[in-house]
Amino acid sequence: MNRLIFIIGVVCLLTTGAIAQLETVRLRVDSTGIGVGGYYQPGSWTAMLLTLENPSPQPRKVICEWSVPDADGDTVQHRRWVTLGPGPGNVQQAWLYAMLPVGISPQASAQVRVMEAGTDETLTTTQARVLAQVTVPLPKRLAMEQRPIGIVGSSAGMMGLRPYETLPTQHEALLLIGGLEPSQLPDRWYGLAMLQTLIWTPSAGDPGAMEVSEVSRQALREWVKRGGHLVVILPSEGDAWPRSPLRDILPIESDQIRKIEEIDRYEFSMSQAGPVTIALTARQIGSPLHGMLKVVDSAGRVLV
Repeated sequence: MNRLIFIIGVVCLLTTGAIAQLETVRLRVDSTGIGVGGYYQPGSWTAMLLTLENPSPQPRKVICEWSVPDADGDTVQHRRWVTLGPGPGNVQQAWLYAMLPVGISPQASAQVRVMEAGTDETLTTTQARVLAQVTVPLPKRLAMEQRPIGIVGSSAGMMGLRPYETLPTQHEALLLIGGLEPSQLPDRWYGLAMLQTLIWTPSAGDPGAMEVSEVSRQALREWVKRGGHLVVILPSEGDAWPRSPLRDILPIESDQIRKIEEIDRYEFSMSQAGPVTIALTARQIGSPLHGMLKVVDSAGRVLV
C-alpha cells in the first residue's frame, strides 16, 4: 500500500512538472535587435525586438515589459500586450520602445520579462505571474554628437560614403549603420527616431513585399512625415517604388512609364583634354537657401 502511494506521488510530481513547463513562454532578445542595427543613442527612443514562443496548446495573452531607469532614478516600465498563438514552433515577434536617459551607464543592461496578462489590462506587475525574463547587455553606444545613417539592404562598400565618417570639415560626426533588413524594420515611427537619414538600396527589394509588414510601412511613412530623410537608390531596371504601398511618400508621382529610344548622349573621358569651368551660382544675398555648384565644359554644357 505504501509503495502504491509512493508511485502515485511520483506520478503527480512528474505531471505537475510537465504542466509547469508547458505554461512557460520562451523569450529571446539579441543585442543586435536593440536600437537600430545594434546601436543605441542615449536621450533617444530605442527599439527592442522580442522573439516569443508559446509551447502551450492554447493561445495566451501576455504582457511584455522593459524596465528602464529614468533621470530621476525611478524605474519606468514600458509594456505591450501581445496575444501568442498556440503550439511549439509558432514563433512571434513583438517590439518594445523606451526612452533611454542621457546619463545611462555604458555598462547598463536591458531587463525584459513576459508575464501572464489574463483579462485585466490594469493588472500590476506585482500581481502578474512571470513566465520568462532575460537580462541583455545594451549594444553599441552612440555619442550624442553622432548622426547615424541607416542603410537598408546590402551595404557592401557603403556606397563610397565611408570616408565621410572621419571627414574633419563636417559639422557633425557621421556613422553609417549598414545591413538593415526590410523585414526587421520597427512597427512604430519612433523606432527610427535616432536616424537622420535612411537609405533604401536596390538589394532591399520591393517595399511592398510580404516580408515588410504594413505596420512597418506605416511607421516609415510617419517617420518621413515627421522630418526623416528617406533616400531611395533606384535599381537599373524593375523599379517597384511607383507601384508600392509607399508611393505616396515619393516626391513625384508618375502617371506613365515609356521607353526612350534615342536621347542625346555626352561621353566624358579623362583622356580627353579640354578646359572645364567650375561656377558657383549663389542665391540672393542674405537668402538661407543653398547655392548651386555647376561644372561645365568649354561648350557650356553642364557636366555636373
